[in-house]
Amino acid sequence: MRLAILLLCSALVFGQSATPPLQLPKAESPAGTASQYFDLGTGTNGRQLGALDILTDIHGVDFGPYLQRVVQNILENWNRIASGSASLRLKLQSKKERIAIEFAVTKEGKVQDTRFATFPVDLEFAHLTRASVADAFPPLPDDFTEPYLRLRFRVYYNLDSADLTADQISQNQDYEAGTGAHGRQLDALDILSDTQGVDFGPYLQRMVKDVRENWYHLIPESARTKKGKLAIEFAIKKDGKVADMRLIATSGDVGLDRPAWGSITASNPFPPLPSEFTGPYLALRFRFYYNPDKADLNDLKTADLIRTGNEARQNGHYDLAIDLLKRAIEADARSNRAWDLLGLAYFDDGQDGLAINAFQKQIEVNPLDGSAFNDLGRVYLRQRKYDEADKWFKKQIEVQPLEEYAHANLGISLLERHKYEDAIPELEKAASIRPNNATPQVNLGRAYLNLGQDEKAMTAFDKALTIAATPPVWNNISYRLSLKKSHLDRAQQYAESAVSATAANLRTLSLEKLNRRDLGNVFVLAIYWDTLGWVAFAGGKLDIAERYVSAAWQLGGDAEEADHLGQIYEKRENKSEAAHLFALAMNARRPEPETRSRLAALVGDGEVDAAIEKYRNEQLQARTLHLSNSPAVNGRADFFVLLSPGEGTKVTVESTSFVSGDENLKVLADSLRSAKFTQQFPDNTPVKIVRRGTLDCKAAAECTFLLALPVDVKSVN
Repeated sequence: MRLAILLLCSALVFGQSATPPLQLPKAESPAGTASQYFDLGTGTNGRQLGALDILTDIHGVDFGPYLQRVVQNILENWNRIASGSASLRLKLQSKKERIAIEFAVTKEGKVQDTRFATFPVDLEFAHLTRASVADAFPPLPDDFTEPYLRLRFRVYYNLDSADLTADQISQNQDYEAGTGAHGRQLDALDILSDTQGVDFGPYLQRMVKDVRENWYHLIPESARTKKGKLAIEFAIKKDGKVADMRLIATSGDVGLDRPAWGSITASNPFPPLPSEFTGPYLALRFRFYYNPDKADLNDLKTADLIRTGNEARQNGHYDLAIDLLKRAIEADARSNRAWDLLGLAYFDDGQDGLAINAFQKQIEVNPLDGSAFNDLGRVYLRQRKYDEADKWFKKQIEVQPLEEYAHANLGISLLERHKYEDAIPELEKAASIRPNNATPQVNLGRAYLNLGQDEKAMTAFDKALTIAATPPVWNNISYRLSLKKSHLDRAQQYAESAVSATAANLRTLSLEKLNRRDLGNVFVLAIYWDTLGWVAFAGGKLDIAERYVSAAWQLGGDAEEADHLGQIYEKRENKSEAAHLFALAMNARRPEPETRSRLAALVGDGEVDAAIEKYRNEQLQARTLHLSNSPAVNGRADFFVLLSPGEGTKVTVESTSFVSGDENLKVLADSLRSAKFTQQFPDNTPVKIVRRGTLDCKAAAECTFLLALPVDVKSVN
């Protein structure tokens, strides 16, 4: 994951806990109508305060009663969303931030064109701010003749009176970095490593404080009024020591470069990295700005939009990510990375056409930098358009021979077409470029195994395990061995290890403390069950194989799982059920080409399409539950449900949690708890599974609850 934290070197001084009521600043909106402030609740360091600014000329219309109603709706939305997240409630006690969003309200009261006017740092605060105004507006007053009303909603999270006053003073001024003893300085920090979901916020705050203090101390008198900017990249090892430090962009003035360089070396060693971070090091980029002008600050604003948008993408908030990255492009259409990251947001959201357009635009803007060629190839690889994918991977290698992913992806493309000899050089190159990444070694082992070079295959697998003995690596090696019916004892050991480790992580799962890692564990559990079942199939243990693969298919809904279950039925000579499962596999995402051939062998070439069409909607129907609507409510809302094994084949619904949508549907929580969910658990291992679903109710009919596939559940919000 790539993150960044923007830091002003002229530090703001925050107040202590505010006992007396806040003295709210008097403000005038740009349209000349007083801003309306309202209290959202009290935290440790201050209050949550909201403010609505009217940005449209209202032509003398009295919006007072209208805004009072709007404020009440916002408060209700705010409390509903905040009460549904334990982590958010904790942050609301003390974390400080100011977020502003601007949007238009149509004549009908619909919110449109929402965009962030300030750049959110905390994504939960960003979601809370944005969601609070959704559906909060009744139709505009009849005597207001404009087509829409444009508003700004500002939220102050735990900021005290001094902060609010200072913010109000700056509302109509240009952004400045502030002036310190050595002139105006600004620094920005980018995380270049995958953070694995670890919260590095507290660690980086302490680290940046040390670097900044050393930087200020080292800036000489002669450099106080000079202007310049530079960037330094370095790594922090597990023990906190600095390694591989490089000046990647110089200011051209050694008097400016030296204090910045020294600020990092003087801070060495930093504190040890957080224990939950399993990477070998944390790669960082520090950017230093001496007396920045407006152009520098505008660059940083765009960079901050890009940073926050990419973080939103990595946290599964695709709509937010797309919005922020589009705004970055509006600010700088020739940004080095914005188009590429926008393409990744579309790609992760399954919008391949828009992803292709964005990647092609990135190539047009900056063809010799970044990874847009590789990313474009990934879209075509997912679509199994291998020739097109290979073209772009090779183009990436042409312009950047040592780009870390293109060789690996080209190797995967060749592996999927069984071109194992051609894949080996690409995978070997990928392994040399990324020696601390286990995946190229696993894929090398796959290639050698399919070429009958068993010793080389096991050497590559062992090397992968030396790099990372983790559930994904165990599972991937086990699956490759099972496909070749090779070393099945080790395959079973690895598969069992992957399942056991993941189940252990899910054993104490609770909706109150749900996080994205939990969602990921549910998704991979289905994959790991399938692998363990397929190892049993390779060993001729059909009962065990069916139990695990059936559970995997019920949970994951993946094409490969349905295909495997079909092969199990075919081995049992249950040809009708085998054809049924092969047809279901063909209706799932990204089915293997071999699945169609298996189906054709059972029903005949001329009947394949008809068989596929016959079962087109079956999986969707299997994921849909029907609930009584005795309260006669109307609406749509998302819920999480927590499932665990019950007696026999029954499933216990341990708890439910409202996520978002129409709050009046909360009355159906008990109905969800008593609903009959279908989920086979293949063994007696204690494990819990969380599923997200959408409850859809019409007042005059029953409700339906459609379970989302785990692969599609990327966010707890």
